[in-house]
Amino acid sequence: MLRLESLRDSGKTVVLLHGRDQETVEALVSRLRSLAADVVAEVPIHEMSGVSSIGGCQVVATNRSGRPGIWPESVPGAYRWLQDSEGWLQAAELAEPVGRAAAESEARFQLLEAQGSATLILSTERSW
Repeated sequence: MLRLESLRDSGKTVVLLHGRDQETVEALVSRLRSLAADVVAEVPIHEMSGVSSIGGCQVVATNRSGRPGIWPESVPGAYRWLQDSEGWLQAAELAEPVGRAAAESEARFQLLEAQGSATLILSTERSW
């Protein structure tokens, strides 16, 4: 199980997706690649099997034009993650090593998005 939550760190919002579920990280990587290939237009990460939303945190990953980054929606704790195809490929590649580390005892994290009003981090632990 991966947990999705929104935290405050030094005045900035951090959207943290964390846990040691290699299968769910692999599913996330696959969904990000689907966005890159325009197979799907958006992925509600909080609704994925194996993802548990903490405190109502929601992230919808969207492949459409606009400013890349994590942007808040009208509902508190809800975010839209915008990227183009190249950005989704890069995010998928960055996430893969965290999935491999999830099966080991190694702690690992990866910044998947730093643009926008929040930062998105994928981690094996509830830390980074």
